[in-house]
Amino acid sequence: MWVSSLIGTRFCKPLSLNLSWAGTAKRFRLPKHMSTPLTKPPLEDPASEREIFASEIAGVGFVHGNVVVTFASIRFEEPVADQTPKMRRVVTGRVALTNNAAGQLLKHLQNLAAQIEAAVAAAAKDKQKGASKNSVFDRSV
Repeated sequence: MWVSSLIGTRFCKPLSLNLSWAGTAKRFRLPKHMSTPLTKPPLEDPASEREIFASEIAGVGFVHGNVVVTFASIRFEEPVADQTPKMRRVVTGRVALTNNAAGQLLKHLQNLAAQIEAAVAAAAKDKQKGASKNSVFDRSV
């Protein structure tokens, strides 16, 4: 339905598309407000949004061109009498990401990994410096 409204009189020059619909090719141009580059609106963080806790990634795959990540967590059942509680793995949520969003997630995870590696290297370097300062041979009597 919106395709027919786009074919109306509001054309813009920068972008045009060819669509084949039931064997007939229709040419139309997107309205000006749709052809300009999108700017990101400010990020909102409402307190009412649901958060997902996961102790593991149960699976990752492609569904209809989207990357789907399934999260799971370990839960314990109430113990009956003197029996030990039973553990269950339960799916806690799924996230379906577009290719663009999956690429952004990968980039952010790579940046996080680089920060962790830098922090570990700095801590190891500080530990080596501290060990050499506390050495028996470095103390003056």
